[in-house]
Amino acid sequence: MSNDTQKCLLESASDCADQLTEKLFAEQRKRLHRQTHHVFVLLMSLQWVVGVGMALFISPNTWIGDQSQVHVHVWAAVILGGLLSSLPVCLALRAPDSPMTHHVMAVSQMLWSALLIHLCGGRIETHFHVFGSLAFLAFYRDWRVLVTASVVITADHMMRGLFWPQSAFGVVADNSYRWLEHAGWVVFEDVFLIVSCVRGTNEMREICRRQSQVELTNRRVELAVKERTAELNLVSERLSDANEMLKREVIEHGRAEHRFRLVFDSSPNGIIKVGDDGRIDLVNQAVELLFGYDRNDLMGKDIDALILQTEPIEFHTATKSIGKRRDGTEFPVEVTMTPIKYMDRPYVLMAVADLSARHAAEIQLRHAQNLESVGRLASGVAHEINTPMQFIGDNLKYLEKAFGRVRTMLDQYRELPTDDQSFQGLLEPIEKTTKSKRFNKLLNEIPLSFQDASEGVSRVSEIVQAMK
Repeated sequence: MSNDTQKCLLESASDCADQLTEKLFAEQRKRLHRQTHHVFVLLMSLQWVVGVGMALFISPNTWIGDQSQVHVHVWAAVILGGLLSSLPVCLALRAPDSPMTHHVMAVSQMLWSALLIHLCGGRIETHFHVFGSLAFLAFYRDWRVLVTASVVITADHMMRGLFWPQSAFGVVADNSYRWLEHAGWVVFEDVFLIVSCVRGTNEMREICRRQSQVELTNRRVELAVKERTAELNLVSERLSDANEMLKREVIEHGRAEHRFRLVFDSSPNGIIKVGDDGRIDLVNQAVELLFGYDRNDLMGKDIDALILQTEPIEFHTATKSIGKRRDGTEFPVEVTMTPIKYMDRPYVLMAVADLSARHAAEIQLRHAQNLESVGRLASGVAHEINTPMQFIGDNLKYLEKAFGRVRTMLDQYRELPTDDQSFQGLLEPIEKTTKSKRFNKLLNEIPLSFQDASEGVSRVSEIVQAMK
């Protein structure tokens, strides 16, 4: 599309249509004029040949005595006809678009009519050549060309009617107003031809106007198509870039999701994503192991099926609660909730830690602490009773040794002689006592009691030493 057309399309629709109409009309007229020139080039050549033939056929020569010579009509047909044909033909070939060429063509054609009328001796039938020539000149669709032709043929008939009536009308003498009759018929035809030229010109202009509208519409459509094509190409390029970027983002998203899955499933604590409706949306592998569920079975399940809230759970705060496994067993857990937003929807991310091992460790720790307290208490007790027990043990050993000496003395007493009566009277109560069963029993049991007490004290001493 040319720059002028683009500028025209940017102007108002009426101005653009008028400019294009005038341009198309000028091109159409130029094409019509050139086609008409071609017709007249052939017509001029044919008229020259016909004119020479008529001159040769009608009056080839004139006899003067015993001499003969070529008739002046022949020379007129050859020379004058050649001049009348050559000038418009040259202009038609060299300056086809010049308005002067049209008028020269009209003048030459009317002079050809006059020449043919002259060659035919003013025959009335030849005058029809004038009307035929006017019809041919109407091909130009220019009333000014018809006016030029009419003026030329009227002037010819007037001049020859006055000074050479035989050449124009075929009579030797004629009235001086006969040319007016011929001029009237020429004007009569001109009226119709001019009306036809005007109508033809208007129709041609209307056709050009419609064609301009069609072309403008086509050009606007073409321009719109080009603009849309350019926009589509730009959009296509942007879409291509966006697709490439989207592909990279998808790949990166896949990698990030893979990394997230690795971290998510590698977490030792259970992680649960819960929607605002309290239903489970996502869990990691630790949740499956912790609660005994398959991951797919937990999707859409209410969170209360896993966590039994014994107390309110606050965000970002580790809260102890009770977890419930698939088999119905309950175990202590620690829950930490964090609010998140994903795809413009609120979620809660719950981190669940199993406290069973921690509770067992705490019980063991408390038991160890109790044992330590008992040990400290026993150590104190051992320290407190160690000295008295040692003292008691020493006393028991001393009593045991003393009783041994007493028993030895009793044994020695029994071995004393019993002949002396006075001494015998003193010893009877003692002897009676020593010989009684109760005394013998005491003698047997007291050492055993000392032995048992000593062994008990030794055992207590060993326990006290062990408690230290």
